Amino acid sequence: MILSGTARIQAGGEAPVGVGPMDVVVFRADETQTLVNTGPSDLIFLCVCTPRFRQKNYVDLGAAEAAFGPA
Repeated sequence: MILSGTARIQAGGEAPVGVGPMDVVVFRADETQTLVNTGPSDLIFLCVCTPRFRQKNYVDLGAAEAAFGPA
């Protein structure tokens, strides 16, 4: 759940989507996901991971431009 700020998210092969305060985003387990802050202030969100987040499964896909193109 986004508490404040704005972002673009992308899950799997879907097109990027803009999100903002009070939006809820659900990603499926084992689905690639990208979240990029698009606003001038901090992006603050709550995250519940199930199955739990494991650092060994994290893959840095690169900078925001690599994921979405220029802002």
